[in-house]
Amino acid sequence: VAGTSQRPSVTAQLDGGSYGTGHATASVSGATGRVDYALGAARLSTDNRVPNGGFENTTVSANVGTSLGSTATLRGIVRGELGRTGTPGQTAYGRPDLDAFYEHHDVLGGATFEQQVSRSFRQRATYSLSSSRQASTNLTEDAPYTPTYQGRTAPFEFYDFTFDSRTTLRRHYASYQGDWHAATAAAGDHRLTVVADWTGERARLDNRMSGDQVQASRDNVGAALQHQWLWRRVSTTAGARVEHNENFGTAVVPRGSASVVLHRGTAALGETRLRAAAGLGIKEPTVLQTFSTSPYFRGNP
Repeated sequence: VAGTSQRPSVTAQLDGGSYGTGHATASVSGATGRVDYALGAARLSTDNRVPNGGFENTTVSANVGTSLGSTATLRGIVRGELGRTGTPGQTAYGRPDLDAFYEHHDVLGGATFEQQVSRSFRQRATYSLSSSRQASTNLTEDAPYTPTYQGRTAPFEFYDFTFDSRTTLRRHYASYQGDWHAATAAAGDHRLTVVADWTGERARLDNRMSGDQVQASRDNVGAALQHQWLWRRVSTTAGARVEHNENFGTAVVPRGSASVVLHRGTAALGETRLRAAAGLGIKEPTVLQTFSTSPYFRGNP
């Protein structure tokens, strides 16, 4: 959240606990002239209870905004996160895996422009770019073991397997939204929203054990239209979105709702409303689900 006070506000926190746990945060926020800002950093690390169960995460962020005249604002946000965690496996049933780990380096930056064009029309445009580098690694093949638990022994051995995968992902996102608002005593309150956006994903997936590499690219374009009508005891919302994705093609997802006030609230009885809603939805697969080259998690195009 951006600052509002002309005098900078500074906060800091430091705490710790068992298993080598340490946690520290610091932030500063404020405003000067037309510019407001908020900067922050956080660090968490712990060894956890089991061998190779350590976790560490560092986050830094910046949020800076400025007003452009009396009707428009421009805001930029940057966030970075670095993390690493050991993956000891199923420690309740046998020895832990002492070398496997997962780490990620994520950076996100974006800018948003908002403008109150007139009393009835407002617009917003956004662009962001996120970059993620992930690694999942187990380079040492541990000896087989037979799981035991509460006096019971499995009838077969468990085997370790090695892997070394790297994923580099860039995600572009651009969006425009326009909101038109009109209200009259006779016709009620009308709000019309138009949205158009684009997502471009670019990825490189490496299986370093086999030397396989996949260059992946996928674009998604969407547009939506929604109308809200508020009038005395009745309110309705109707809209539809069209998605075009390079994997699953084109889909249309409508949605609508209605609400009727059956009884206005009184001192003896609160307001009673009757509501109904229906709609469709879609969810695209992740880049890994589509393009993964791992022999233990094959992508499904």
